[in-house]
Amino acid sequence: MRFTIRLRIIATMSLALVLALAVGLIGLYGVRSTYAGADRMYQNNVMSIVTVSAARAAIVDDRQALDRSLIDPSRRDAIAQIKLGHDRLMTAWTRYDPALVSDGEERTVATEFVSQMAETEPVVRREAELLDAGKTDEARRLHASKVADAMGRAMAIIDRLRLINAQQAAESAQAAATSFRHTWQMALAVLILALALLTGAALGLIRTITRPLEQARRLASAIQQGKLCNATDIAGNHEFSDTLHSLDAMDRQLASIVTQVRDVAEQVTLAASDLSQGTDDLSQRTQEQASSLEQTAASMEELSSTVKQNAQGARQARDMAVRTREHAEEGRAIAGSAVDAMDAITQASREVGEIVAMIDELAFQTNLLALNAAVEAARAGDQGRGFAVVATEVRNLAQRSGAAAKNIKSLIQYTTEKVFEGATLVQRTGDALHHIAGDVREVTTIIEIIAAASEQQAAGIGQVNTAVITLDQVTQQNAALVEQASAASRNTLDLSQALVNQVAFFSLQGQPGSRR
Repeated sequence: MRFTIRLRIIATMSLALVLALAVGLIGLYGVRSTYAGADRMYQNNVMSIVTVSAARAAIVDDRQALDRSLIDPSRRDAIAQIKLGHDRLMTAWTRYDPALVSDGEERTVATEFVSQMAETEPVVRREAELLDAGKTDEARRLHASKVADAMGRAMAIIDRLRLINAQQAAESAQAAATSFRHTWQMALAVLILALALLTGAALGLIRTITRPLEQARRLASAIQQGKLCNATDIAGNHEFSDTLHSLDAMDRQLASIVTQVRDVAEQVTLAASDLSQGTDDLSQRTQEQASSLEQTAASMEELSSTVKQNAQGARQARDMAVRTREHAEEGRAIAGSAVDAMDAITQASREVGEIVAMIDELAFQTNLLALNAAVEAARAGDQGRGFAVVATEVRNLAQRSGAAAKNIKSLIQYTTEKVFEGATLVQRTGDALHHIAGDVREVTTIIEIIAAASEQQAAGIGQVNTAVITLDQVTQQNAALVEQASAASRNTLDLSQALVNQVAFFSLQGQPGSRR
């Protein structure tokens, strides 16, 4: 059976009520016993003493009436006084016997008094008759010989009855005192037992309530300070132990969530660091490519000017043939350099494409990690709300990085195509210059053909120049996009590091949190 806090409180209160009821019943029993003893002493002893005292007083009155008549022979009321005294005696005795006679000894003495009164009454009445008849001397002799002794014995019996009732009253008082002492001792013992039991029950109840509350307070304080995986010793099978079990389960669940979030955050940090380093390298190479394209454009402009001069020189005279040949050779060398530059640009575009593919893959993985982190944060509820916001921002940055990588990839493909076209045109220019260099030897015969070819070359180089300028613009745009990607990757790195620092607030038991 589960002994809950409610049952313990009910049991403690029930014990208190039972003990209070026991003390009350003992007190009521003592009061009832005391009252019964007092009532018995009053009814059996006090009233008996009162009635027998009244009877004795009636005998004393009769004796005084006889004495007054003996002293004053002229009085003639002895019979009336004796009759009044006798009536008072019988009234008192009737109240006493048999109602107030309590034991055998008292019954024996009462019977003896009745016998004595049966003997005394006739002689007393005889003396009264003699006194009322004026026979004082005869009445005096009767009084001295019989009446005085009979009345004395009757009064002695009455005194014995009074003594018996006084002894009985003393015994009743002693019994009442003994009963009161026993009742008082019993009530005191029960009261002491009640205090001991209630004190033990109260201490046990307080310990049962305060110990789990203190454990819950310490556990909540540790979680508030970021300390997880706290070892909690849970004892008992009541409401507070259930609360401690729930808090301990929450502590373990938070530790599991923090561990997973920490691992994911560290992985995101590593990925963001790699992404930032890659975008920085890509930015540097893109800037170098833009510089090379600027140099190529300048070379193409010089080549165009030279070809135009060659065409003009071909129209002027043969004496310009040698110079034309030298310019042709120079143009051939420049074209070869342009071809090499185009090849380098093509190779750099391929490398940029590979880096962009890697950026796209990192953005995809970061998006997956952010999605997993958002799911774990949603599972955590209110405790993972802040982490869910960070995960959403990381996911948005990953999506933006992916979109930027796709745009860069498209632009690089377009640039590669244009570079390939420019390389083809430069190659053709080199071939044309090679033929020009061979035909210069026959400049005198085919100068017009060279002039026409120079015009065609000028037109082709103009197209190449336009293509190189366009490629330079595209490369500049690529460099700007790479700068944006680099800034986004650095922002992602900062956010992931901030996330790691926030998660590092929590520390597992035996595994302290680290701040990066």
